[in-house]
Amino acid sequence: MEGMANDPHIEAEFRRLIAAEFGEAPPRWVGESPPMLLVRPATSVNDRLLGARLRYLVTVEDEHGAISAFGWRNDLRAASDRPVWVDGAVEPVVWVVDEATQYGASATPAVAVGVSRLWVEQYVGVSLGVPSDDLVAVLDAQRRSPMDPQLRLLSPVLGVTEPMGRRAVVFGDNGWEPDWRIAGPPRLRPDGNYVVPVLDEAEWYQWTGTSMLTADGSEPLRMVPTRDVRLE
Repeated sequence: MEGMANDPHIEAEFRRLIAAEFGEAPPRWVGESPPMLLVRPATSVNDRLLGARLRYLVTVEDEHGAISAFGWRNDLRAASDRPVWVDGAVEPVVWVVDEATQYGASATPAVAVGVSRLWVEQYVGVSLGVPSDDLVAVLDAQRRSPMDPQLRLLSPVLGVTEPMGRRAVVFGDNGWEPDWRIAGPPRLRPDGNYVVPVLDEAEWYQWTGTSMLTADGSEPLRMVPTRDVRLE
């Protein structure tokens, strides 16, 4: 496995696919097969940002100014098309809102965030030519630093502890569809098959921001076979 992870062809293919340093467009995901999640610095993205999924880099510095710890603030959306300059900023900024605000479930105002602190999340269609059992190890081997662009493999539902609220793609009439959330644990049906409750993201934010019931008192959940769901 070590030799595969360091294979020059796979290394070159990986870097071609994430394409963050080279300004190329990542391969578009069209829904026929489960996607992978590409996370890359917003400074490397040439596309329009409005509505894009974002994560914010939170850092802690030591007395010498070096980063001693870091973390991520997730579930954010871009509220501006491109980075812009504002008074008092030391770099171009992107206007950012909570995802709940994007879906109308909150009224949190947009804030200006330096573009170097933002990473863009998007689904891409990729094929590294690696057996699926080895893919996680191959991808992990390419992560030289937490600050590097990353490709992440989506996971099946079964075996995941506490899937509630996890972002998911669901197989439907038009192939794999994005922007769903897991709304509870998997459940075993009398026929022996597992299903899991899901909500599309707009419903998810409305559901979690209220009493979790619809106007008629029912839960707006859709039960989907676990085989048709992949999680981030």
